Amino acid sequence: MTTAIRIENVSKLYRLGRVGTGTLSHDLNRWWHTIRGKEDPYAKIGQVNDRTKMSGKSSVVSRQSSANAATANCQLPTDDSAAGGAANCQLRPADSAAGGPADCRLPTANSRDAGPDYVWALNDINLEVAQGEILGIIGRNGAGKSTLLKLLSRVTAPTTGSIKTRGRIASLLEVGTGFHPELTGRENIYMNGAILGMRRHEITRQMDEIVEFSGCAKYLDTPVKRYSSGMTVRLGFAVAAHLRCEILIVDEVLAVGDLEFQRKCIGRMQEIARNGARTILFVSHNLSSIARLCTRVAVMVHGTVSSFGNTDDAIADYSTTAPELSNVDLKSTGKYGSQTYTVLEYLKIYDHSDNYATSFRMGDTIKFVLEVSCHRELLDAEVGIKISSRSGEQIHYFCSRWEQGGSMHLVPGRYQFTVRVPNLALLPNKYTIGAWSMRAGTTSDDNAPEITTIEVVEGTVFGRNCDFGRFSASGTEVFAPSSWTSEKISE
Repeated sequence: MTTAIRIENVSKLYRLGRVGTGTLSHDLNRWWHTIRGKEDPYAKIGQVNDRTKMSGKSSVVSRQSSANAATANCQLPTDDSAAGGAANCQLRPADSAAGGPADCRLPTANSRDAGPDYVWALNDINLEVAQGEILGIIGRNGAGKSTLLKLLSRVTAPTTGSIKTRGRIASLLEVGTGFHPELTGRENIYMNGAILGMRRHEITRQMDEIVEFSGCAKYLDTPVKRYSSGMTVRLGFAVAAHLRCEILIVDEVLAVGDLEFQRKCIGRMQEIARNGARTILFVSHNLSSIARLCTRVAVMVHGTVSSFGNTDDAIADYSTTAPELSNVDLKSTGKYGSQTYTVLEYLKIYDHSDNYATSFRMGDTIKFVLEVSCHRELLDAEVGIKISSRSGEQIHYFCSRWEQGGSMHLVPGRYQFTVRVPNLALLPNKYTIGAWSMRAGTTSDDNAPEITTIEVVEGTVFGRNCDFGRFSASGTEVFAPSSWTSEKISE
């Protein structure tokens, strides 16, 4: 299979900005310490950059010596090129690409501590993407997803490693990416096409499709600076998806658009992928879109790729990247209630394999474990867990009083309540989990309405896959099984 993107040992180092001390004398004092190689006297005590705790070589090397670790933004050989088609790659020392002075000293990518002035946004990334593949990239905020896309789009250069691509790249990284605010929408379309190497008549041939897809026909001759963020994203995606390119890169910017436009974009990317002519890299926090669209997924954690493989396994691994979301200390969350009898202490969420999880497929088993302490005898106790929509509307309750046929008798001590829910019947969406404890028939003794969130993605229900995403987008949350029959009753 032809390779479209090859990323080898890529790392990216950023230098953090320095805040002024507020007085000229302190700034001069800081400068004097710096030129003598001393620590900043105004740095915060214990300031540590956790992203840089990496094992390996010495912590500091000169830029000149690190030139051996050259980076490349190369074109992979095309089918009609010579066997050694990579010969036209121009390797550049990583340090000169970054544009710093030759005598500046930087930490290495393998350094144990980069110090408080630097951060490794990416560390030793290795990926290979086949032509025609849709690769999803997921991870928490700050994991390095957007930085990786900027390297692929050549917005910035890697500090070490090499990136090789086959063909032209169109990217949609931020609202307004690639648009000149003073030019009209029409002029920006022609400009983007020219950047991709298209002739004017080729762009004109695609113009009607671009305008129809974006829905911005009335404003096509208006300067882009007058557009709303939603209109800008609409036109930006339409341009990237319809103009001639071999690699399409889309960041979370689609979240700016409405739900109808998001579904339209997903459909367009699926159509592109079916043709097999383009490779798509798609970054999103919407796991339902990732599950529906992507053939493989890379999970990023603290600037590294923690897992890379098929979509189902990657989404399952993603749930384990932040166990604090599925093992929550309720003593430090926002709660209300008198706590006369009971106190909510911990809520833990597990999947069918008893692993901490916050992402589930429809039909999966989900298990809640709620730990409660009782400091006063309670004859008619009631404990429950509730699920709410993102807008705060309560969807369902799991109540001990219903399941156990009445109230419980609690004596002072610590209790653990386990709620197992087979065949999760929630439609794809994000949901808020809360919990409560109370004396039956009274107000809550302890109530934590917003503990954490879970996400449900499309899955196999009753042995078949359905497009449930379009129903959840319209406000439906619960799937209720039903039986259907049909018969013709007249001509």
